[in-house]
Amino acid sequence: DLEVNEQITAKNVVVQLTKLIGPVDSNAHVLYTTIGTGKALIFQDGKVVVGTWSKKSRVGRTVYFGPNGKEIEITRGPIWIEILPSEEQVTY
Repeated sequence: DLEVNEQITAKNVVVQLTKLIGPVDSNAHVLYTTIGTGKALIFQDGKVVVGTWSKKSRVGRTVYFGPNGKEIEITRGPIWIEILPSEEQVTY
């Protein structure tokens, strides 16, 4: 964090893979599709779970599921959610 000169930390890191649309204007802004379903990588407690995400509406909650189809319980604490168009950008 540049304002307080400290490393940002999180107990949970979620990489939500979704479709990229754009650029949508002359300033090269892009949009990410966050309603629907897709693949997700959920990092917590030193492990990664390859699962899926689902969000039914703009005001709905995004839910993350493990490979068994059950909702993943997020470890209590800070969560960092990163939205990317491709898993190729992720190294772990």
